[in-house]
Amino acid sequence: MQREFVRPVVKPGEMFDRFIGDEDPAVKVAAAHDTAWALLDRVQSMADPELVQRVLRLVEAEGIDDIARLWSNAHEASLPGLLWRLYLLQTVVSGDPQQASVMFDHGNLVITTIDPIVAGAQLPITPESVRVMCDEILRGAFTGDFAIALERAASASEVFAAGAADLADSREATDEVQATKLTRQALRFSEIAEVFRSGARAWRTGLVH
Repeated sequence: MQREFVRPVVKPGEMFDRFIGDEDPAVKVAAAHDTAWALLDRVQSMADPELVQRVLRLVEAEGIDDIARLWSNAHEASLPGLLWRLYLLQTVVSGDPQQASVMFDHGNLVITTIDPIVAGAQLPITPESVRVMCDEILRGAFTGDFAIALERAASASEVFAAGAADLADSREATDEVQATKLTRQALRFSEIAEVFRSGARAWRTGLVH
């Protein structure tokens, strides 16, 4: 009789703080690279809309923990490391699209760069529009220019970071715990934005491995 397996639940807001993997990061390096490149190559070569949709929903089918175990220990400048972060961004947003839309909306109002335009979220900012934006970014990574997808992901992350920081400032006097949480999220978004930007430059120069 097959034993029923119940997948542990990981709250989206905790994902930036919880990169799950083996104690020895080198154990799955080869598998991480092989699967990442094979997945990208298969999607690009087949150009099958149904396959693309399955890849977009990979986390829903396999679970964020399983994807993390395979790719999260890969170097951030590698293909598996970058794909992991793209899936992570999508999962964080889709896990709480309401909060994500609030952060993005605030960021859109206070940021002084062109990042909101590059990110490409449809106005007005809604939970659905930020979810669709992240889906489109991930889709572009597999069906378009990978570097452009990374640049969009970087810009989206910068807007989220600006929004989280702005919300943290406004709540610091009344809710210190929430303000601290938002500040931490802003930092995580800023860090992942820089990884995406560096990854885009590396991809264009052939340095992603």
